[in-house]
Amino acid sequence: MSSGPTPVPAQLQSIYGLPELKALTLSGTREEGQQAIDFFSSRGKASGRVYVQSSEGWPVGVRMMFSTLMQFEVGITHHLFSHLTLRFPSGITTPQFHHYIPVQDVNAAVSAASQHDPELLKYDFAWWTNTNCLEESIRYYVPSLQRLLHGWTANRMRFPIREPPPTATLNSTIGNINMLTAKEILSYMDTLDEFKDTLDTQMSTTSDAMTQVWVELQRFQAISKSLEEDGQGLHPPLLDLQAPPEATFSIPLL
Repeated sequence: MSSGPTPVPAQLQSIYGLPELKALTLSGTREEGQQAIDFFSSRGKASGRVYVQSSEGWPVGVRMMFSTLMQFEVGITHHLFSHLTLRFPSGITTPQFHHYIPVQDVNAAVSAASQHDPELLKYDFAWWTNTNCLEESIRYYVPSLQRLLHGWTANRMRFPIREPPPTATLNSTIGNINMLTAKEILSYMDTLDEFKDTLDTQMSTTSDAMTQVWVELQRFQAISKSLEEDGQGLHPPLLDLQAPPEATFSIPLL
């Protein structure tokens, strides 16, 4: 006689304990983690769509088993999201489907369009496509998930990398510097150099624009005074044309 399926909480603990999942949460890069979150959110959306469209006519037992498997998919997404948000507070964003889960609006979740957790035409271990094998899918979910994670490199290439703004990246680094690997620290040093270059360019552009404004004001003042001296009755406008403090910007010497 075969034993019954493992209780859901025990199954989830086994899932969260998989070395491949731990590697993503503890030592993976922000980009890899975000892609994993988006991928499992996409799986949740695909299974949720089947449930919304077809579950009304299912027996109670089928609905319960399907809901259990959906709970696994959503649980993985939430597990990844929770751990990676702690590592990268400003660098992880919520995928569209997972955004609706706390309010339990599955209809809105599967209907929302998203470029970050889109449904794929084909998934490995797509248990939601065969309701006749749900009990088996529950029983062998952990090893099936492990095989899925072994092929993660190929799967994650289907999802675009979300690039956080430089300020968010720097804030994330400052807040988590003790938790970063040497590779991540070197990566963020490159990001810091890029941010400095961007800031220098913006400051140079702003300084050039302020210089141009100042030169035009001086030109307008000279023309106005010239016309006034010629008896045209024109007067300089009521503007403060005094030079701004040197700390604001410097006019380049030609």
